[in-house]
Amino acid sequence: MTATEVKDNRGLRELYGRLHEKRDLRFPLADYPEFHRLLPVAKSARVLDVACGKGFFLSAGNGDWKGMGIDFSPEALAGAKRRGVHALVQGEAERLPFSSGAFDAVVNLGSLEHFLDKSTALAEMKRVVKPEGAVMIIVPNGYDLKTFWKVLRTGVGNDQDGQEETTFMAHRQWRALLEDNGLAVERTVKYNGFATIDWHYVRRNPKVITLTEKITRWFLAAFLRPLIPLNLSNYFIFICRPARRN
Repeated sequence: MTATEVKDNRGLRELYGRLHEKRDLRFPLADYPEFHRLLPVAKSARVLDVACGKGFFLSAGNGDWKGMGIDFSPEALAGAKRRGVHALVQGEAERLPFSSGAFDAVVNLGSLEHFLDKSTALAEMKRVVKPEGAVMIIVPNGYDLKTFWKVLRTGVGNDQDGQEETTFMAHRQWRALLEDNGLAVERTVKYNGFATIDWHYVRRNPKVITLTEKITRWFLAAFLRPLIPLNLSNYFIFICRPARRN
């Protein structure tokens, strides 16, 4: 199924059902605790993970957080349950089945770029978070060094390994989209992997990481990653608050 064939959330849900059955769609597991630390809320907060997938963020745990996940894919929710996450709802980001101001924080990690109606989804996230609450959104850069590296190593651009990618944008474009839909960006954190630099390699055996690859990854993480500027980073982590009305 190509991007032009996906016309609505039903088609997108069917695509992601197949993807979730084949593999995990996630960031490196070691990075999820750092995502938790970046979210500026108390331990007792009610946190909603929009497009929670198989529950990797929620299962990472953070003290007494009251976490809840929503995803439109039954396959994803089944995976989240297997990870021990049980506060789950099947539904769409554009129609969140929660009352206004129900949550202290909302997170959306690496999914907004796939939504067919981003503005409506953002408006819903703003609606269900408290006026003083926090919204954390992670989105990919359309002009990052990782993509240049993948093209060099594989000859293929960034397709997020077969996911239905609908939008790649630069930092200022993503920020404008968030602000145009009622979110005030407090800060942006560049993300090129926290525990390791997760770039692309061609492997004869996909399950075997060679010593050469390990050395290359270490070198990139130790010497290149600190020098990557925000505008060339792999992802942007936006920490936001609902914008106050004048």
